[in-house]
Amino acid sequence: YHYQDTTTRGFSLTHISGAGCTVYADLPILPWITELSASAASPDNFDVPFAHNDEQAHPGYYSVTLGNGVKSELTVAMRAGMGRFTFPAEGPRTLLFKAAASATVNEPKRESDSSTVQLVGDDMIRGTIHSGGFCQSDSNYVLYFVVKFAKPFSSYGTWTGEHAGDVHPGSRSASGRKDGAYISFSGATDPVVMKIGISFVSEENAAQNLAMEIPGWDFDQVHAAAKKKWTEMFDRVQTEGETPEQRTIFYTGLYHMLLSPNTFSDENGDYIGFDQKVWRLPAAQVQYANFSDWDIYRSLINFDALLMPAETSQMMQSLVRDAEQSGWLSKWPVANDVSYVRGGDSSAILLSNAYAFGAHNVDTAAALRFMIKGATQPGNGLHDQPERPQLSDYLGRGYLPTDADHEDGASFTLEYASADFADSQLAAALGDKAHAASLLASAHN
Repeated sequence: YHYQDTTTRGFSLTHISGAGCTVYADLPILPWITELSASAASPDNFDVPFAHNDEQAHPGYYSVTLGNGVKSELTVAMRAGMGRFTFPAEGPRTLLFKAAASATVNEPKRESDSSTVQLVGDDMIRGTIHSGGFCQSDSNYVLYFVVKFAKPFSSYGTWTGEHAGDVHPGSRSASGRKDGAYISFSGATDPVVMKIGISFVSEENAAQNLAMEIPGWDFDQVHAAAKKKWTEMFDRVQTEGETPEQRTIFYTGLYHMLLSPNTFSDENGDYIGFDQKVWRLPAAQVQYANFSDWDIYRSLINFDALLMPAETSQMMQSLVRDAEQSGWLSKWPVANDVSYVRGGDSSAILLSNAYAFGAHNVDTAAALRFMIKGATQPGNGLHDQPERPQLSDYLGRGYLPTDADHEDGASFTLEYASADFADSQLAAALGDKAHAASLLASAHN
């Protein structure tokens, strides 16, 4: 979603906010009012106009009346969501599920990207999406989804490509790199109501997340619960002496701040690790993903730790778990993979800053061990990429030159020195005087 947009290709299940590259936007769902046939153009390319005057948005709720006359309302729980679509009185009432239209699938098209979609009975769709490629990296993830409908659909079909003739009415399954499914409802004019659960572990977990978080069909009740949750979070910060406009700006900024990192583990504690294995957390623990580390270490993670030390502790412990599974602290992790976006050693600074500002319920000994490893041991991790590029030169020279081999030598030197200082401060706090001294010395680089 960009504010300058005038059309939508669908309402997707996953999002990332504020990053400089696109990713996620999995399974765009688009209301459609035109009959589909075997000779129709591929729905993969369909979009619908909208205008901001027809939108309403606040935390936990979004609605828009699209240019085709369909009023679309969305609300959410943690790992599940609901949609309520009110169609015009006449004409088909169809929903398109673009299973292979994630944000990065076409930029460029990657051989590893694929999806499956299957219609089960007359009230369910389930499937799997493979995507990734954040900032043209080799990162990958797999998302599983289960969709249920309050009332049965009357007709359905799938598509398997992006050209006219790739639509298959009556088909119940499709797979590939350009597939999707559609369902239509006939008869009454009451809203089409659906609910969706997602998981990065399995379709079964997606169904369990949905059953646990949205067991019924009361859209307004789910909306009220989402509003209550956001209000409780905003109430942690009280403001005084401001104008209404300033208050709106402040709490909008607070809302944006809280959009990531994102909950990654399921209701039962399962999550997919950096070693591609399924792990299960103890009760009350959460695995987080999507750390925009280079962007947030200067101030945002500090505010996180002040505002919500318990949750931020779980975020930092998530980084420790990632390192234990991959061998190194992650760099700009997306889902359960690393993208290596930006220079420096930013996760180390996240860990030190979070601890300094109150996130103490972390395995700090393990965190420091990986921080010191990244600062002192040249080596490669996932995708054969180093945590600190050209670390040998930095250790030998005390800086990285800006030359043909080091285009960003000055920037990398500053980033490594900042990380060395962060490492030294956590080492000092934990009583490791030797590393505190040596890393403080190299921070003067």
